[in-house]
Amino acid sequence: MVQASEVRKSPRFRVTLQVQITGVDEAAVLRSGDISSTGLFLEIDHDVGRIGSMQRLEIRADDGSCSVILLARVVRIASVEDFWKGRTVAGVALQFMFVEEPGLDILRNTARPANESATLRGLLKYLVKKDAAKHGIEVQSWRGTVRTQQGEQAAELHEVSPRGMAIETDYPVEIGQVIRVEMPALADASRSSFAGQVTSCEPMRAKLGRSERYRVVVRFEAADGTGESEPAGESIDAAFEALLHAVTSLAPPPDFASRVRHLAGELSRISLISVITLCQIERVTGSLLLKNGTSSIRAFLQNGELIDALVAGRDVDPRAAMKEVIGWSDGTFEVEFEQVVRPNRIGLPTSALLFDLAREMDEASRKG
Repeated sequence: MVQASEVRKSPRFRVTLQVQITGVDEAAVLRSGDISSTGLFLEIDHDVGRIGSMQRLEIRADDGSCSVILLARVVRIASVEDFWKGRTVAGVALQFMFVEEPGLDILRNTARPANESATLRGLLKYLVKKDAAKHGIEVQSWRGTVRTQQGEQAAELHEVSPRGMAIETDYPVEIGQVIRVEMPALADASRSSFAGQVTSCEPMRAKLGRSERYRVVVRFEAADGTGESEPAGESIDAAFEALLHAVTSLAPPPDFASRVRHLAGELSRISLISVITLCQIERVTGSLLLKNGTSSIRAFLQNGELIDALVAGRDVDPRAAMKEVIGWSDGTFEVEFEQVVRPNRIGLPTSALLFDLAREMDEASRKG
């Protein structure tokens, strides 16, 4: 789901969620997958869209509470033939673009929604806490360090609950030993530290190309203030809350241009206002190709601002071109990242232009 360089920054959690993909699902569908602060991998048995296409998602916890709406981009598609069930089981990896699909209310302010982190982090925290309280939740691709009597060594977190955690190491740890596990807190680059007692250390089946590994279970215990790092808290609950905060913190997103090479989609699923607002927020430079039947319009962006627009086969001013396309509820869009060297013929901030066009369309519909 995430690039190799993001593995340590974005721990993934194995979860079951209600997910509705606009244009694909008529209602939310209960699906299994992995979720992190950067994206979602879903098990799904039908086509969602090609790689690079944008999708609108509504994600809810499996009990229907705590929901969030996001724009996401398809970054990977996997499929395998299931001969037992007689069908193709597929998976799709989706990279979050930003939380809450923008609408007319965001046009007055081009800054990211203030509740972005709180909304996504709130969903992650709810999922982790809910599952961990019952039986512990599986965590993938998140590495930290363990301070033992033998010194500091690497470890990988695999499961967490209010009672403790399970880590994977390539070295045995003595049962009964009190150790300190440190995991990175993503948002501020600090580390959270947890004192605990080793209750079991079992060898795991060696994987191809890897040395023998051990599954070490650590039980949280009251911190005694010893060790090189300050303890996370003075109770089991405090330790778990600190770990919960660390695993659900949102890492700063990588540069948009470095993580997105292709962006396209259908206007029946993602509104044009959402597409333009995303380009504005991410300061995209390039062109936006819009097609609907035989109509084709190309808009040009410079650092996220619309500067020009052309209608294929007709000579119209850029404002008229954008007014024509802003009302499309069908068709396709494709963003081409490229240098743009042309005069600004629109002469208005994009937010002001879109707001004016939306107001004019609203007035026209009332008269009609």
